[in-house]
Amino acid sequence: MVVKKQQHIEVTGHGSKLVVEILCVCHVQFPALFSTYAALLAYMAEIHASRLCRLPDDLLHHLMAAVDLGLTSDAGPDIAKACLELVASLAAHVCTDPALHGTMVHQVGAHFLEVLLR
Repeated sequence: MVVKKQQHIEVTGHGSKLVVEILCVCHVQFPALFSTYAALLAYMAEIHASRLCRLPDDLLHHLMAAVDLGLTSDAGPDIAKACLELVASLAAHVCTDPALHGTMVHQVGAHFLEVLLR
C-alpha cells in the first residue's frame, strides 16, 4: 500500500498508539527506540506543524503522552531535547494561528508549560 504524502502524519499518529504503550511500560529498556521516536516527532512538528495541530484529539493525545513521558522521566537529555523542540514548534504554530486557540493542541501547550515550570 502506498501512503500519500498528506497521510504520513496520520499514519504516525495511529502508529503512536502502539509505540506509546510500549514506551510507557519499558522506556528504560528501549532508550534507542524512544530517542528515535522523539526525534521523529520533533521533525514532524518542525516540518508539518499545521497538520500535527489538526490531528484528531485521540491521536494527538497519544503523541503528547509520549512527549510527556520524555519530559517527565529520566529518559535522557537527547529525548528531553527532542520533546522540547516538538513543544516549541507546536507552541509557535498555535501562536501564529488564531483558529487553534481553545483547541486540544492549545490546551496541550498549557499543560506542557505547567510541566516545564514544575
